[in-house]
Amino acid sequence: MIVIGAILGYYLDSNVKKEFKTEVVVVPNFESVDLLYAEVENFRTNLKANSQKNAYLKEVLYIDINPVENINSVLKEPENLEIFKVLSENGQDISKTLSNDQIKKSYKYHLIVIRTSSDKNTQKIINFLLNTINHKSYYKNRSKIALENQRQSKLQYEKSIDQINKILENLGSGSLSGVGKDLSINNYDQLSNVIELKNFYTKELSKISMRLIEYQSAIYPIDISFNNRISQKLYQKNLIILPVIFITLFILFSYLKYFYLKYNRLYLSKQQNNA
Repeated sequence: MIVIGAILGYYLDSNVKKEFKTEVVVVPNFESVDLLYAEVENFRTNLKANSQKNAYLKEVLYIDINPVENINSVLKEPENLEIFKVLSENGQDISKTLSNDQIKKSYKYHLIVIRTSSDKNTQKIINFLLNTINHKSYYKNRSKIALENQRQSKLQYEKSIDQINKILENLGSGSLSGVGKDLSINNYDQLSNVIELKNFYTKELSKISMRLIEYQSAIYPIDISFNNRISQKLYQKNLIILPVIFITLFILFSYLKYFYLKYNRLYLSKQQNNA
C-alpha cells in the first residue's frame, strides 16, 4: 500500500502545474501612489479582457500590492512627524493610525507580488503594469522637470562644498584673515558651523544622487526578484499524503474486517448453541 501510494503520489505531484512568484519593490514618485494602487486593481479586474489583446497576460494567476512598512520613511516628512507628535500628546493609539490605509500609502517603498504559471514573460507583465503610469505624458514631464531640478541642486551643493573646502584649506595654511587678525583653525570661532554645514551639504548630495536614479520614472522599480518557484509544502505533497491515506484506510479496513469476523463467529456460535 505504501509503494502504491508513493508511486501514485509521485505521478500526481509531477503533473502539478508550475507556479512562480515575482516580487517587485517600487518607489512611487510625483504623488502617484494612489494611481499605482488603482492601476493594480484595474490590472486585476481587467485581466481577462487585456489577455485577449496580450496573450502573455494569461499567465498571471495573482497580483497584489502592499506597502513595505517602515515608520522611519514616514517620519522623515515634517508634516507626518507633526501629526504623530499631536496624536502622541493627545494619548491616541499610534498603532491604529499606522494601520490606516492612507498612512500605509505614505511609506516610500511598496511591494507588488505577481504569481504566474510560466517564467517566460514576467518582464513583459511587469512592463505592462508599470508603463500604464510611466508612459503617461504628465508623469514623463514631471520626471524631466524633477531630474533637471535635482541636477541644478547638485551643482549648487557641489559649489558650496568647494567653497567650504577652500575656507578650510586656507584656515589650515593660516592664509585666511579676518578683521584685524589672521585666522587659523585654532582661533576660527565659526569652524564647527562650517563643518556642520559641509556635512549637511554632503548628506543632501547623497539624497540627490538617489533621486536622480529614482526620478527616472513615476513608478521606479528598485528591486525585482524574478520567478521564484512556489513549491508545495511537505504536508501538501501527494507523495506524502496518499501513502498515509492508504495506510490509514488499510488499517481501518483491517479493524473493520477483524471486528466483523469476530462478531460473526460469535453470532454463528450463539445460533448453534440455541439450536
